[in-house]
Amino acid sequence: MAVALDLLEILAVFLLAVEAIKLDNLSKLTNRLLVPTLDIINPKITFVEKIAYKGIFDRYWFEISLFSFYLLGLLISCFSMTYIGVDVLDWLRNTSGLSWLWIIPCVIFVPFIVGFLPYQGVVFAFQISVKGLYLVEKHTSTGVVGIMGFSLYLLQFIGRRLLAS
Repeated sequence: MAVALDLLEILAVFLLAVEAIKLDNLSKLTNRLLVPTLDIINPKITFVEKIAYKGIFDRYWFEISLFSFYLLGLLISCFSMTYIGVDVLDWLRNTSGLSWLWIIPCVIFVPFIVGFLPYQGVVFAFQISVKGLYLVEKHTSTGVVGIMGFSLYLLQFIGRRLLAS
């Protein structure tokens, strides 16, 4: 609950500080940093018949991305198993042959899913940030952002007092 109130306080202070930040600077942050970064980490895919590749990464970027997701997922899976105290190698040695029928697909597919989740989290955070900053830019001139910032700050203040009592 305290973390939620801290996040609410950060959001409220940001909304109250928008006037001091100036809309031009906020627009520069959005259009020059966040949107280009989002375009890099989540590019638009266009299919063409023939393309001239500039380098090895251009030619095999999809395979390299899949391999990096798989490797990241494998590392996260291994570290999480070690963290909770599961000895994977000992467990695999003591399983029957029939159990291997479902272990093999799990070893192939689960790391892709686990490795793709952090990437999706980063893309989602950037998308929400860009949409939120556009919303703030749109409604700052009407005064709604300042009122909303004060309301959120008041809400977190009341929440902290209720938590303390």
